[in-house]
Formats: sequence, C-alpha cells, structure tokens
Amino acid sequence: MDIAALSTQLSQTKLADQVGTTMLSKGLKTAEEQGAEVLKMLGSAAPLASGTGQTIDLLA
Repeated sequence: MDIAALSTQLSQTKLADQVGTTMLSKGLKTAEEQGAEVLKMLGSAAPLASGTGQTIDLLA
C-alpha cells in the first residue's frame, strides 16, 4: 500500500470516528433531556386515590 492510499484511509477513519463520537454525544444529550422531562412530569403528577394498587384482579 502506498503512502497516499494509507494517508487517505487514515483520514477517512478519523472522520468516521469523529462522526460517530458526535452522533453519540447528540444521542446522550437527547436522552438526558428526555429524562429531565420525565422527572418533571413525575413531579407534577396527580396523587393516586387512596387504596390504588392494593388489590390485584386475578380473573381479568
């Protein structure tokens, strides 16, 4: 393999790594934002009625 081809391949590999890292970073940011929204919604949820979750309907 000559030097020019090796250089091109190395450059393409570096670019692919950078793109992958950027996409993972954006995915992580989105997941963090969604998690924050879920926590905000859980905090503002209406309390359940008394006795909710105390029984299980086994015949349903």
